[in-house]
Amino acid sequence: MKLFYEYVKTMYKFTPELIKLFIGKDKTTALEYLKSKKAWLSEDDLSLLSLFDQYTLEVIIIHVLSNLYSCLGEVWK
Repeated sequence: MKLFYEYVKTMYKFTPELIKLFIGKDKTTALEYLKSKKAWLSEDDLSLLSLFDQYTLEVIIIHVLSNLYSCLGEVWK
C-alpha cells in the first residue's frame, strides 16, 4: 500500500505543471488539432475521435507522462 501511495503522490506532484502545459484558454486542444488533419486520418480514426470529449487526449497524455515521471523518479533514487 505504501508503494501505491508514493506512486499517487509522485503523479500528483507533476500533474499541475502538465495541466498548465497542455490545457489553456487560448490553446488548441489535441482533439481540435487532430480533427483539422482529416486527410491523415482513416474513417476508423475519425469515428474514434468522435467519442472523445474536449480534453480526453490531454488527460491521457498527462496520465502517461505522470506515470513516466513516477517511474523515472524511482530509477533515480
